[in-house]
Amino acid sequence: MHRPLTTWLVAVLCAALATAQDPAAPPAKGGSGPQKPAPAKQGPQQPGKPAGKQGDNAPGQPGGAGGKQAPGGKQGGAGGKQAPGGKKGPQQPGAGGQGPGARGGRGARPGQPGQPGRAGGARAGQRARAAKKPVRPESLPPELAATSGSGDPIALALADDGARLYSLEGTTLVTLDASKPNLPELARVPLDATVFGAQAVGKELYLAAGSAGLGVLSLDPPPAAAPHAEGQPPPPPPPPPAVLWIDTTAGKPCTSVAVSQQLIVATFASERDSELRVYLRGTRALAGKTLLPGRALDVALRDTFVYLAMGPLGVVRADLKFLKQPKLDRGPDLTTVEAPEHFRLKRGFAREVALGGTHLYVAADVTGLVEIDLEKPWGTTESFTARPLSFLGRPAYAVRVDARGDQVAVGTARVPALVGDGAPFGLLGGLGWDLAGGSVPLGEWQPGASEAVWVFQHPKGGELELAAVEALEDSTWRGLALRGRRVYEQHVKLGVVVRELALEPRTAQAGDARVPLQGSVTTVGRRKPRGLACLDGKPSLQDPRLLFFGVDPQATDGKGILRMGQGEKLQPVPELAQQPPLGTAIGAQWLDQLTSREWMLASGPRGWRIHRFTHRPKLKVDSWDLVPPEPPDASLGGSRGRSVFHSVADGDLLVATRDGTRFGLVGYSIKQLDKVLTGAKPGTRVMPKPLWQLPTHFEGERPTCSTWRPDVFALEDGRRILAIAAGANTDPESEHFEAPQLVLYDVSALGTTTPKKLAVAWGDEKQGLAVSVDTCQIRRRSYAVVATTGGQLLVFDVNDPAKPRLVRSFKAPINPYDGKRESLMDVEIASDTASGRVFAYVAAGRGGLIRVELSATGDDLAPDAVLDTPGFASGVTSTVVDGERYWLVGDQRAGLRLYR
Repeated sequence: MHRPLTTWLVAVLCAALATAQDPAAPPAKGGSGPQKPAPAKQGPQQPGKPAGKQGDNAPGQPGGAGGKQAPGGKQGGAGGKQAPGGKKGPQQPGAGGQGPGARGGRGARPGQPGQPGRAGGARAGQRARAAKKPVRPESLPPELAATSGSGDPIALALADDGARLYSLEGTTLVTLDASKPNLPELARVPLDATVFGAQAVGKELYLAAGSAGLGVLSLDPPPAAAPHAEGQPPPPPPPPPAVLWIDTTAGKPCTSVAVSQQLIVATFASERDSELRVYLRGTRALAGKTLLPGRALDVALRDTFVYLAMGPLGVVRADLKFLKQPKLDRGPDLTTVEAPEHFRLKRGFAREVALGGTHLYVAADVTGLVEIDLEKPWGTTESFTARPLSFLGRPAYAVRVDARGDQVAVGTARVPALVGDGAPFGLLGGLGWDLAGGSVPLGEWQPGASEAVWVFQHPKGGELELAAVEALEDSTWRGLALRGRRVYEQHVKLGVVVRELALEPRTAQAGDARVPLQGSVTTVGRRKPRGLACLDGKPSLQDPRLLFFGVDPQATDGKGILRMGQGEKLQPVPELAQQPPLGTAIGAQWLDQLTSREWMLASGPRGWRIHRFTHRPKLKVDSWDLVPPEPPDASLGGSRGRSVFHSVADGDLLVATRDGTRFGLVGYSIKQLDKVLTGAKPGTRVMPKPLWQLPTHFEGERPTCSTWRPDVFALEDGRRILAIAAGANTDPESEHFEAPQLVLYDVSALGTTTPKKLAVAWGDEKQGLAVSVDTCQIRRRSYAVVATTGGQLLVFDVNDPAKPRLVRSFKAPINPYDGKRESLMDVEIASDTASGRVFAYVAAGRGGLIRVELSATGDDLAPDAVLDTPGFASGVTSTVVDGERYWLVGDQRAGLRLYR
C-alpha cells in the first residue's frame, strides 16, 4: 500500500572541482588534469545474449574507526588510520590493520586499548594463503561481484494447465508447485533484471523486464548431472538457464507482453509516447511497430487485435492486419463515467486489460471495472459499461483484472494505480521529491476501502453478476490470474495466495437481489516470499568481510547477517541465520573496551536501537531500544519523531538525527551511554539523558520537518565540524522554502560544551530534500557533498564553515518513463590515490549507482559511470578487504549488490 512521507522515511535511507584555488574555476592554460575515461553505461545485453551487469572497487585506506571511508583528503578521526591526503590519527585499535568502509562514528572510544583485533584471525590467515586477485584501481568503472536477497514479489505467471506458478521476486524467478497447499519451490533462477510482466506459453516464459527489455526463458528442466566415478570429485552442476533477450529500446522500459501461437507483442513505455512492437514467435524477428500516445501499461492479444491499457488515456486497440505498422483506434471515453465525489484523481485511468468471452475487461482505477462488448462498434458509448466498486461502505480502486470464459476476477486497492506503481515499493513509477509514491501528493487522492478480490460471472446474454468478494490484508497487489474456480494472487507482503470459490457461495438478500458474503472464497494455498527490501549495509569494524544491513519495514524476510566469502560471494552467517532485522539503516559504529565486541546505532520504527555485536567466543547480538527525548518544541507541535534516519560517532560523541521536530539533532556521550547500558538488560528500553538537543530547522520553520544523515570532518586547523543533511526548509515565508538544507555545527569540544551553529546553506533549486552528506578534501580545500531527492548533487565549499558556498552541482538524469528526475538517496566519496582523482558514488533510485568525478575540470559535472541496477538503489557504502575497496548497494527490489 502507499506509504506517505512520514512512513516511507522509515524505509530510508563533489561536483567536478577544477583548480587548486577554486573548483568552480577553469583549469589554467596548458595545465593537464587527470584523464577521465568514457562513461560506462550499464544496460541490457544485445538481443540474443544473456544479461550481465557491472560493479566497482578500488584501493585506498579507510578513515577513522567506525567512520565512513575518508578518501579524497578527508581526515580520519581519533583512532583512525590515515585517510588519503589527510592527517594521520592514532593507530586504530581492534581492526587488525584493516579498517572498515562504514559511515558512522570515526573514533575509537577514549582509553581504549591499542591492541590489534583478533576477529576472524583464522579466516584472515586462510585468505592470506589464498591466491589474491589483482587490485583494481579506483579509476576503473565498477563491476558487479555478487548479489544477495531476491527482492519482494513483482509479477506472476501461471502455466497453461495451472500446475505451475512462476513468481517473479525481485531479480529472481521462482517456480512453484501450484497443486499443493504450501506451494513448494521447484526451481529458482537468477535473472538480474526486474520483470514487470510475464506470460507462460508451453515450455517458454516471456518476460517484460523493464530496462533489460523483452526476453524469453526456457522452462524445460535442466539436464541431469553426469554420473561420476567413485572416489572422483562430482562434476560441477549445470548452469542455470539464461534469458534470451529478444529486444530492448533505449529510454523505454518493457512494461508488458502477450503471446499467441504465431505472434509476440510487447510494449515499451515512456511519458510522452510508447511503442507497440510485434514479433513473429517462430523466429522472434521484429515484424512491425507503431508509436502509442502516452504510457502503455498492459496489453492483451486475440487474433489480429491488440488491446492496450494506456493509463489516463484509457484503452486503445491496434489492428495487426497492418502488421508492419499496426493501425490504432481509440477506445470509448471512460472519463464520462461518474466517479465517487471524494475521489479527486481523473476518471478513466486504465491500468490492466483482460479478454474473456466476447468482452474486454478493464481495471480502471477509480472508475472500477469496465466491460467493453467487442461485438459492438469499437469506441462507442454504447459499447461499454462501468461498474464502480465499493467495499465496507467505501469506494475502492480497481488495479488488477483477469478473465476466463464467463468469469472475471478483479483486485481492488486502497490507493490509485498511479500511486501504487510509484517508487520505491511500486513498479516503474517514480518517487516525489517529498517522497510521495508515484510523485502524487497525498492531498490529491483519497484512500479507498480495504484491498479485496472480486469474482464476477457473466452469463451469456446477461449482465455481470457478483459471485464472491473477499477483503484482504493491505499488502499491495502485484499479480492476478483466474483458472476455473481458482484465483491466483500475488502481493508484496502476503506473497502468493491461491483461493478457491465455493460451489455455493454464501449470500444474503438485499431487496430483490442476492448479495455474496465473505466466506465464499477459501484459501487453499499460500507462500510467503523470501524478499529483502534492503536499504544499505555497513561492514563490521573488526571484520570488514562481515556485513550488517538495514531493511525496510515492508521487507518480508530481513533476517540474518551476511559475510563476504571467498570468490566475493555474499553468504549468510549460519550462527545468525535467525537474527531479526537490525533496523532500517545502520548508523554510528564504535568499538568496545573488549576487542571481541563492537557497537552500532540503528534506526527503528519508533526510536533508535543500540546493538552490541560479540565476535568471540560465540557470535551474538544484544539489543536495546533507545527512546528519544521529548523535543524542546513539543508545545509547538514538535514530536519525538520516529528517529529513523542516521547517526554518527566521533570520539566520545554520538549524534543521532530524527524527524517530527525542529530539534533534529540529539547528542550523547558514549561513556555515559555505556554506564546506562551496563545496568539494563538486553531487550529493554533505555532513556539516557542527552548532552543536548540542537535545531536543524530554525525560526519560522514548521516542526513537521525531517533531518537525515550527518557526517563529521576535520579542518586543517584541527576543528571538527558536523555537517547535517537537514531535509528541506519548511518556512513558507522564506525565500529558501522547500530548498534542500545543509546545517553546520562546530563539535570540536567533543560533548563538553554545547556545539555552536556555524551556518545554514541551501541548494539553488527548490523541491528537494537533503538526505545524505559526505565530505572530502581536494587540493587542501574542504567540501561537503549533499544528495537530494530533487535529483541534485550539491557541492559546498566549507573550508570556511561559517560561510559555506555552493560551487557546483550535478543533476540526475531524467527518467523517460515519467519525465521525472531521478531521486538521489545516498552518497559516499572515494579517491584513487594513484591518480589523485576523487569520485562520488551516488545511490540514484531507479537510476541505479552513478559515479561522478569530483576532481574533474570544467563547468559541469557528468556521470563517470552508470550502473543500471535492476530496482531502486537506496543506499551505498564501502568496505576495504585486503587493500581493495568493495561497494555495497542496497536495492529495494533486488537486495544487496556487491561491486568491485
